[in-house]
Amino acid sequence: MPLTYLDELDLGHALQGWESPKRNRAVTGVPFSIAGRPFSRGIGTHTVGWLGINCAGKACRFSAHVGVDDAVGAQGWGAARFLLIGDGHVLADSGVRRGGQAAIHLEADLREVRLLELIADAPADNTHHGHADWCEAVIEWEGTPPRSVPRPRGEAVLRGPPPDPQPRFVAGHLVGAQPGKPFLYCIPCLGEDLRFSTVGLPDGLTLDSERGIISGRAPGSGRHAVQLTARSRHGEATRVLTLCSGESAPVPPMGWSSWNCCHAQIDSTRILANAQALVAQGLHRVGYRRINTDDGWQGTRRADTGIPLALQGNEGFRDPVGLTGAIHDLGLLAGIYHVPNVHSPQGLAGGSADHADGRIDSPFRHGGNSPIGAHTFWDRDIAQFAEWGFDYLKVDNGPSAEVVVSMARAISANGRDITLSLSAGMPRDRIESYRGYAQLWRTTGDLIDTWFSLRNKIRSQVAWQGVGRPNGWNDPDMLVVGAVGPGWNAPLQPSRLAYEEQYLHIGLWAFLAAPLVIGGDLTQLDPFTNQLLSNPGVIEINQDPLGAPAQLIDQDVESGTMRWHRELAGGATCMALVNLGDTPCELGLDRSGHATDVWTGETLETTGSGQRLPVPPRGHRLIRIEPL
Repeated sequence: MPLTYLDELDLGHALQGWESPKRNRAVTGVPFSIAGRPFSRGIGTHTVGWLGINCAGKACRFSAHVGVDDAVGAQGWGAARFLLIGDGHVLADSGVRRGGQAAIHLEADLREVRLLELIADAPADNTHHGHADWCEAVIEWEGTPPRSVPRPRGEAVLRGPPPDPQPRFVAGHLVGAQPGKPFLYCIPCLGEDLRFSTVGLPDGLTLDSERGIISGRAPGSGRHAVQLTARSRHGEATRVLTLCSGESAPVPPMGWSSWNCCHAQIDSTRILANAQALVAQGLHRVGYRRINTDDGWQGTRRADTGIPLALQGNEGFRDPVGLTGAIHDLGLLAGIYHVPNVHSPQGLAGGSADHADGRIDSPFRHGGNSPIGAHTFWDRDIAQFAEWGFDYLKVDNGPSAEVVVSMARAISANGRDITLSLSAGMPRDRIESYRGYAQLWRTTGDLIDTWFSLRNKIRSQVAWQGVGRPNGWNDPDMLVVGAVGPGWNAPLQPSRLAYEEQYLHIGLWAFLAAPLVIGGDLTQLDPFTNQLLSNPGVIEINQDPLGAPAQLIDQDVESGTMRWHRELAGGATCMALVNLGDTPCELGLDRSGHATDVWTGETLETTGSGQRLPVPPRGHRLIRIEPL
C-alpha cells in the first residue's frame, strides 16, 4: 500500500503560532528528539498549529509519534495537545503532552475521510515553548495520494455603510488628559472638506479649524464639556466632547503598534511611514490616534547624555525628538516600549542592569524572562521618554505590582500625560493591585493570525468579564488583520484569518471594550481591512462613554456558542451573538427594543425578546437595541 510521509507534503498551507514548519527537523531547526528519543522524519511545528490534508476518501490510516521537542522539553518547558480531525470529527486526541514526557503513538482510521486536519493546540492558551513534533508521521492510501490544502478564507464582503460626504462624528464622546500637561486631540469625524468650531473650549487649548486638531495644555481636574461642530457644503454635525482632566483613559485606547508587522526590525523612518499612512487612509477620522514603537528601538546607556545613564535609542532612532514631533504634527500621539528586566525579549537593553554604570553581565536567554538587575534605571528612562515627547508606554514581561507602582509614580512626576500599558498575560487575581496605576493590561498571551489562536483568546475572556472599565481596560492583544506576520517570525503577508473570522475578531474586540491597536502594516492597507477597522457603528460601541463591561449571558462550550450583553449610554444595549463552531446556528436576543445590526446599520424587522437570528460559523452578530 502506498505511503506518504508528512514531510513530503507541501507545507506552504500550514498555519502555526511562531516560525514556519520544518521538514525532518524541530521548529528551531535542530534534529528531532522527544524525551531523549531521536526521530529522523516528520515535521516540526509550533502551537497553535494546523495542517489540512485532502484525503479524497482514499486514505486508510494515519500514524505518528508526537510530543514536545527536547529543544524546550529538556528544561521541562512547553506543552501541546495533538488532535486528528476528520471531516469535523475528532479521530484521535493525545491529551496534553508536556516537555520531558515521552512521545506517544497517535493513529487513526481514515477510511472515507475527505479532509484530515492536524492540530497542535496550546493547553490553557499558553503558546510559550509550544514546540510540537509530528515524528514518523505517515498516511497509508490507495488510489489518490493525499495533498495539503489551504484553509478557505471565504469572500471579502464589505459590510459597512457606503461612504457619505456629510459630516459624521465617530465616537469622540470622551477624551482623557492630565491637568497642566500637554494635550493633543484629533477630532474623529468623517466627511469631505470639513471645518470645525467649538463652544466652551477651556483656556489654554486652541483649535485648528481646518485640520480638526485641539492642542495646548489641559485644564484643571474635572470634566469639561466642549461642543464640537463640523461643517461642510454637504451639511453640519454636532457632538459634545467631554474632556476628562485627571483621567488618562476614560475610553479604550485606539492606534497602531509596530510589533506584528515589523518585529524588532524598526527605525524612525518605518514608524513615521505608518503614522503618515494612518492619516492618509483616514483612520485618524474614526479615532485611531496612537503610534506605538515596540521592542527594537533600544540602544545603550551612557553617562554623557542629558539625563545621565538614561537609555538611548539605537542607530535607527538617533532623533527620537524629531520622530515624536513629526507624529504630533499629524495630530497623533507617540508611544514607546520598555521592560523592567536587564534584557527585552529580543535581547536589547531593559530598565535595569547588573552594575551602577548600566553594564549587564546576565546572559540573554531567548524565550525566558531576564532577571531584574541590582540597579534600576526606569525612573530616569521614563523621564527621558517624557523629555523626548512620548505619550504612551508599553511595559512588557509581566511587571510586578511593585514595579508598576514605581513606574506610575515616575510617570506622574514628569511633564507629560503618559498612558501606561502592561503586557503580557497579566495575572487575573492581582489586577486590583494594578488598577489606578496602569490604564490597560494584557489578559492573554500573544494573539496570532490563526483561527485557533483567535478562538482561544475569545474563550479566555469569559474569566475576565467585569474587570475592565474606564481607566483600567482589559487588553486581549493587538489586532491581527492587514499585512502581519513578522511578530511571530512569519513573512509579512495578509492575515491568515478567514474574512468571517476577521469580522468576529474586530467586532468582538470592539464589543468587549478592548483597546483597538492595529498590528498590520498601514503602508500596505487594503480596502477590505480599512473598512473593517473603520466601521463607525462598531467603533461607537467600543468607545461608548458609559464604559460598562461586557457580561456573558450564557454559552455552550461543546457547540461553541456564546451570548453576551453590554449596557450602553442612554439606556441602549448591545448584544454579541458568537458562534465559535463550524456550522451555522441561530441565537436569541434577550430583550425587546428597536434593534440594529451594528456592522451594516440595517434595522431588524422584528425586535422582540427571544427573537432568534442566524449566526455564521466562526462568526458573530452585533446587535444594538434601543429601548422602546
